[in-house]
Amino acid sequence: MLLLVALATAGCGGSAAQGSRGSQPASAAQSRPALFVAPSGRDANPGTRQRPFRTLAHALRKLRAGDRLYVRGGTYRERVKVSVAPGRPAARVLVSNFARERPVVRGQLWIGNPSYWTVRGINVAWAKGNPDEPMARVYGGTGWQLTGAEIWGAHSTSGLHVDDGPRNNLGSWSVTGNCIHDTYPTNGQHQDHNIYVDDMSESPNPRGLIARNLLFNAVNGRGIKLGPGDSTGGAFDVTVRYNTIFNDAQNVGVSRDSSGVRIYRNILVGATEANVYGFELEGHDNLVRDNVGTEAPQFLANTGGDRPLVDGGRNLHPSTLTFDSVGCRGLHTGLAGYGAYG
Repeated sequence: MLLLVALATAGCGGSAAQGSRGSQPASAAQSRPALFVAPSGRDANPGTRQRPFRTLAHALRKLRAGDRLYVRGGTYRERVKVSVAPGRPAARVLVSNFARERPVVRGQLWIGNPSYWTVRGINVAWAKGNPDEPMARVYGGTGWQLTGAEIWGAHSTSGLHVDDGPRNNLGSWSVTGNCIHDTYPTNGQHQDHNIYVDDMSESPNPRGLIARNLLFNAVNGRGIKLGPGDSTGGAFDVTVRYNTIFNDAQNVGVSRDSSGVRIYRNILVGATEANVYGFELEGHDNLVRDNVGTEAPQFLANTGGDRPLVDGGRNLHPSTLTFDSVGCRGLHTGLAGYGAYG
């Protein structure tokens, strides 16, 4: 039987799969000194280590290509909604937790158009009074990475939302090594997700990677939802690989015009309906192969649509799969080659 333990709480820390420990400031050889933000700072400060900024929203607006921002540990009670200046391929922007410290944004964290940004180890938790909208959202831009975060406790449509934004300019992106969990039933049936990748049909060349994440407890939705909220559009060229996904209505859902979705080497356990679900699919080249899926009424199900999800073979279906524990430092199976630790 599958081992069930108490649900993870705010203190569980980042995913063992990502192992984020933060970063020390880079060497003085870089052209601009690093910036800092801390709950004890002031936004009127210059943002140095000794005199840091106070709010994350203010600090993010200060960043330009090649800059580094180190986020000190503690709680930032903010609804951050910023569109930011882009980096460049040879001058990325880094936003990182400071070494061995744990910052938590208790509210919302929305970052728009973060081209060539890496956002690492910035955790997000629900706050009383949050609106029913994505708790964390990254939209537009290209070449961005979100990694090493814990995102939990959303009472809304999603813990993390990815979309092309008002500029319809989503390019390459990645969500890797995070722990996203406990999105609570709030809306209609199947409308509360851990990761929600929305319509990107108006962006010219989107492509995404969701890999090595621990995702669990979206009981009124999907661990990963790929597809629009409306009846047209979809997610395009998204690879879902080496994730461990547990205890959702559907562990992975793909819908509408979504195309080029590749789902492989994941561990998918304990969905109440199906581990992988295609809903009214009209897109093309959506393939499910080489996964481990168990403890669900069906491994792969399709409803409606002329182009269902395709079982590409070599999917394994053990009768049971035991986790050591359920949490951001758990979900180990000892099964090599699959899931977030594979």
